Amino acid sequence: MKRPWMPLYIADYLRDTTHLSPAEHGAYFLLILQYWQDGGLPENERQLARIARMNAREWKDARDTLSCLFHDGWRHKRIDAELTKIEDISAKRRKAVGAREWRKPALAIVNGGKKEQSND
Repeated sequence: MKRPWMPLYIADYLRDTTHLSPAEHGAYFLLILQYWQDGGLPENERQLARIARMNAREWKDARDTLSCLFHDGWRHKRIDAELTKIEDISAKRRKAVGAREWRKPALAIVNGGKKEQSND
């Protein structure tokens, strides 16, 4: 699923990344953007370096620092929580739309298929 936006809590981001170099900031940001789009990251080191737009040497130098911002297999706790939140909201909205669609034919039968006119 492609997601056109991502919540970014700037104070939290800055608090967690003050130790990063400019190159590491760029790599981390690219990694979390990819994570948001795909719901996770690959575990393959070459693919991670490519996502981070780093060559092999840059990735080798930055990898340990960046991996500390993730856990078990390049998972990201905050993004996982945000993804769960938006999936829950989407499911509730789909259910609500389905309930409205289900009620429409019943309303049409009650009203004889005619739209009620408002006198407002």
